[in-house]
Amino acid sequence: MQPQLRRRFDFLRAMRTGTLEPAIRESLSREEENGSRALIYTRLFFCVAFIVGGLTASQNARDSIVNLFFATGYASVVILQWLLLRNNQHRALIRFSYVMVLADHALFAGQLILYYSLSGTGNFNHALKSPYIVLLLIPTLTTL
Repeated sequence: MQPQLRRRFDFLRAMRTGTLEPAIRESLSREEENGSRALIYTRLFFCVAFIVGGLTASQNARDSIVNLFFATGYASVVILQWLLLRNNQHRALIRFSYVMVLADHALFAGQLILYYSLSGTGNFNHALKSPYIVLLLIPTLTTL
C-alpha cells in the first residue's frame, strides 16, 4: 500500500512543480482547455436564458431592467472568459476561474437580495419562496 501512495504523491508533486513528462503535460493542458470551452458554452446558454427569461417573465419594467442588469453582468463575465481562452492566456484563465466561483455566487445572491429589497414584504421568507432562488443553483452547477 505504501509504494502506491508514494507514487501518487510523487505524481502530485510533479504536477505542482511542473516536472511532468511532456506528453502528460500536453494531455492535461488540452483537457483543461476542453473543460474551459465546455464551461463557456454552458455559461453562454445560461446567459441567453437569462436575457430571454428576464425580458419575457416579468410583467413590470422595473423587474425587466433588474433582470437585464444582472444578465449583462453575467454576459460580461462570459465574454471576458472567452477572450482569455481565445488569446491562449491559460494561467489567467485558471486564476479567473477561481475568482468566478465567488463572483457567480455574489452576482446571483445580489440579484436575490435586490429582488427582496424591491418587492419584499419585510419578511425574508418572501425572497426564499420566489422563483429567483433557483438562480442560486446555477453557479454551483457550472462549477461542477
